[in-house]
Amino acid sequence: DLQHWELDDTASSFPLGPGSGSARLRFDPAPVLDYARMEWPAWGAVQVAGRIEAPLWLDQLLQGDVSGLAHSELALDTQLEVNDLTPLIDAGVALRRLEGRVAAQLAWRGSLTHPEPSGWIEWQAGSLGFLGAMPSLAEIQARAQLADGRLTIEQCRGELGSAPWSVAGYWDFSAPEPHGQFQMRGADVLLTRSQDLRLRADMDLALEISASSRRLSGEVLLTDARYARRHELLTPGKRSARPAPLQMFSLSEPGLAEMALDVKIRSGAEAAQIDSNIAQGGARADFHLGGTGRSPELTGALFIEPTRVLLPATTLTLTTGTATLDRREPLLPRLDLQLEGRVRGYDVSARIGGSLTIPTTDLSSVPPLSHEDLVLLIASGQTPQEREGGLDRNEAARSLATFFGRDILAGLGGDAGGDGIAERIEWQTGTDLTRSGAATSEVSLRLTREIKQSGRSMYLRAERDVYDRINLGLRFLFRVD
Repeated sequence: DLQHWELDDTASSFPLGPGSGSARLRFDPAPVLDYARMEWPAWGAVQVAGRIEAPLWLDQLLQGDVSGLAHSELALDTQLEVNDLTPLIDAGVALRRLEGRVAAQLAWRGSLTHPEPSGWIEWQAGSLGFLGAMPSLAEIQARAQLADGRLTIEQCRGELGSAPWSVAGYWDFSAPEPHGQFQMRGADVLLTRSQDLRLRADMDLALEISASSRRLSGEVLLTDARYARRHELLTPGKRSARPAPLQMFSLSEPGLAEMALDVKIRSGAEAAQIDSNIAQGGARADFHLGGTGRSPELTGALFIEPTRVLLPATTLTLTTGTATLDRREPLLPRLDLQLEGRVRGYDVSARIGGSLTIPTTDLSSVPPLSHEDLVLLIASGQTPQEREGGLDRNEAARSLATFFGRDILAGLGGDAGGDGIAERIEWQTGTDLTRSGAATSEVSLRLTREIKQSGRSMYLRAERDVYDRINLGLRFLFRVD
């Protein structure tokens, strides 16, 4: 009989805090554990009761001979209650937060060398906070059943970014080679959110695990992808950096590094949006994630839909465009972009090719201009005739003030999930020349939600037209599906 013995784990690598316990063990003639209960006030409790049928006598135990235990028959029942999971983090689990209550009831039969466990385990009011940018899992409710050498997940659900997800599957350890399969599903779950990027997606993934292999397959359908990076245009003394090659993740943990990947990544209609201070439009993704966890391979293409590109003196429209990834250069997207616009009475076209790090540009216009004149026209809004007659400093100042004013407003727009003033204002200047030789201009302020959200939208609009008139009005847009 051991009653209220104290537990001190100060030297343990798995600290649970101070605890206490009690136990009663008797021999009849085999060892019988009437009960054994250990409690840690800050963590939880474990209770074991039952019988071990073994050809083992007390004198053998006193002599240190426990060989008979290997063939003993088990008849043990255990209960587990855990109210605080933070000691797991202290023990080295790579998590930022681990919360919830865990309870289990397990019966152990068979022998010590070949145990046959059965019972259940559940996790209630759980949450997981990961290291890095991955969002936390919240409101976890899970229950698993253990029987006949198989652990079956009866229920496992929760929230990821306030959206539901669920996991179902099993782990069979009765077969000669233990194996398992798990299905993970989620609807509009939050994958990542930062000041520049927000990603939500529907997921349907399958994870197959065995002692010799691991494979993750399925599909990720982007439902809300918004890129809203604000490029710093007004930072003194800072030059624009050349775009860097893409950076892929790499999993080095055992079991994950060798995992084979076979995941399709697509986007739904109007799901991917570009809304930065230099480009506003949409895109459609069609990628495949292959390779392994240690060396992933992303192939496919990003199809860019009509997008407004905001330049200092004008606004061009990216009519068609693709950024392609292939196996030969998986981290260097190949560009094929076509931009068009009207600047000071010239119809300008620009074709961008090459790679992300070394792009090539081909410019043309109607009426035709030389490459140097086209660059000056797009950058400053000055025609060759105006340049020969002397640079109009007031007009150049107005173009730069418009561009940098729009950049300042973009800084008021908040993060990638916001709908600030920069997202509501459209400002365009220099499309044509007025009768007096000045640049036309147009500004509009969206008063309602975006048309893609509500099917209709209303704008307050003002313009200076080619006749030097100032026009004001309301503009209504409707979408008919």
